[in-house]
Amino acid sequence: MIVLFLRWFIFACSLTWVLVYFKAGTSIVKDAPRKTPDKSGRPVFVVAMLCIGFAGLIMFLSQPLICLGLFADFLWMNSVWITATGAVLTGMGIAFEFYVRYKYLRRFWSGGVEIREGHRIVSEGPYGVIRHPLYAGNLAIYPGAVLVFPAWWNVPACLLVIAGYFLLAAYEDGFLKANLPGYGEYRKTVKYRLLPGIW
Repeated sequence: MIVLFLRWFIFACSLTWVLVYFKAGTSIVKDAPRKTPDKSGRPVFVVAMLCIGFAGLIMFLSQPLICLGLFADFLWMNSVWITATGAVLTGMGIAFEFYVRYKYLRRFWSGGVEIREGHRIVSEGPYGVIRHPLYAGNLAIYPGAVLVFPAWWNVPACLLVIAGYFLLAAYEDGFLKANLPGYGEYRKTVKYRLLPGIW
């Protein structure tokens, strides 16, 4: 019963994240005119977004089906502790992303990689530790979702999403260095992209 409750709760959180995170974001950034982004590294961006979008969609769509019991047990299907650990990871990741986006990025957030009118470097809060904390939140969300929704296909899908975010962080880093004044100096101060002390 606790496992089922946690699954439905995390599905509700995920649905809220998808609906509010992307829809509400348009009202924040609509007053910030876009500048034309550099296209030089675009194939990397496309590959990263395909990995994230395709695999992420598979993981998201499987959530209500697993909640409804439409798939057979898989490994830790009924473990309260593993499911609870995954729920905590996913919930913390989603909360962290909302916090970073609305507290620090605000109108500079974008669904793509681009420079906006009046764009400046954000170096406060988590941006003083890693350069892409918004992406780092996903390193908790998706592995946590695998623990909550243990279908076998969610494991490779999760790995694909994580690979996509590493590609995206690397691409965005190069793009901002080339197009955002002062970003090169910021990279020297904040040395890590996603994982403090590692990368």
